[in-house]
Amino acid sequence: MSVNLLQLIPLKFQDSDILQTLIEVLEERVTEWNENIAGLQQLQDPYNVPATYLQQLANQIGFKLSTYSTVTDATRRKELVGAVDWYKMKGTYQSLGLISLWADFNFTIYDKYCNSETNYNNGVFIDEEWFVGDEDENPTDLDSSYFKTPHFGLNINLDQIYAAGTYTEGYLDRHLWRPSLFVGVANHVEKTRPVNTIPAYQILHICITDESLNAFTITATDVITRIIGNWSYDQIHFDETRESESGDESGTDENYHFDDNLHFDTNIEDFIESISVWKLSVGETVESGESGIDTLIDLTEDAPSGGFVLSDIVQTGTIDKYYIYSDRIEFYFTLAQSVIQYNINEIGLYRVVDNVEELMIASTCPKINKGNNVSLKVKIIVYRTTQEEDFSPVSECNPLNYGDCLYGEGEYSGRL
Repeated sequence: MSVNLLQLIPLKFQDSDILQTLIEVLEERVTEWNENIAGLQQLQDPYNVPATYLQQLANQIGFKLSTYSTVTDATRRKELVGAVDWYKMKGTYQSLGLISLWADFNFTIYDKYCNSETNYNNGVFIDEEWFVGDEDENPTDLDSSYFKTPHFGLNINLDQIYAAGTYTEGYLDRHLWRPSLFVGVANHVEKTRPVNTIPAYQILHICITDESLNAFTITATDVITRIIGNWSYDQIHFDETRESESGDESGTDENYHFDDNLHFDTNIEDFIESISVWKLSVGETVESGESGIDTLIDLTEDAPSGGFVLSDIVQTGTIDKYYIYSDRIEFYFTLAQSVIQYNINEIGLYRVVDNVEELMIASTCPKINKGNNVSLKVKIIVYRTTQEEDFSPVSECNPLNYGDCLYGEGEYSGRL
């Protein structure tokens, strides 16, 4: 807001060059003072206060803003804006929801239950959604031998892509996670976690596909997943025959064999149970062609005759648990917190029959750079579309909102 001081000077003095120079200097100073005075009201506005004064405004309510090395002014401003609400909820699970806004992550909170002192000392817990009940009341799937522990789990959903660039870890390709992101999360959670509780941190990676053998892409994370192997768990009847696979032009039907490790020997539970091995790779998904030379492939293309293989496998293990629902099948596995593994960009689930592994589900994604401050939990969802009049294909889900895809009641769960 500029001012004109010369109009306050008598006309007979206004022609003085020295006076005019003095007035110009004074006008600049007075204008600056007026702007500072007008800006005083902004010092009380968390949305508009200059970044330099964010902590000074926070001091008025006794609130300490984050100061870790990678914190941004935008995050500190979010903290200040939500400080009063945070004070009201501090020490509750609901306060962690506010923390997720500050840290720009989506969190999932769950309780950890245990059924013996031995399991507790060994860190063997059952994860359950946050539950509130009467004294000695447990979630419906846990018997009375289980008790709620002071431990709770915090899943950080990997639902955004970070651009390639130089970070605390050095140069990284585009990625879904890097260890330095955890610093802000831990800083915020330690501020607000309920008293006498112990958080366990996980990053949650979700892959979605269906039984159509088509690749499904989650747009927000560029995670591509598809069924690769012989996905078959049909119920076969004794009086059935099948079309000839021998190329006989006569079209003679063939009988099923009882001991072929496929027909009659399995149902959906046995079939899903046999998908028991997971592998993580840091290479490129490749097609193994007739020439024996591996060539790069795209999971969105039609399945090549040579099939898919994962290259540069760096971690492997067994599936933790699976669930069979009326509309979908879910697989879960975990890479332990102590394991450090950068550049994970491929996931495979394998069926094991007679010690022979067959790749059943493959998934690719931007890189996951896992440090030793979080465990990695992978959830793979396969929607059941073999009976389209009964089951909806995954394409009807909203890939940007996993909740829209998670419907239906559980029918069977295994390997718990």
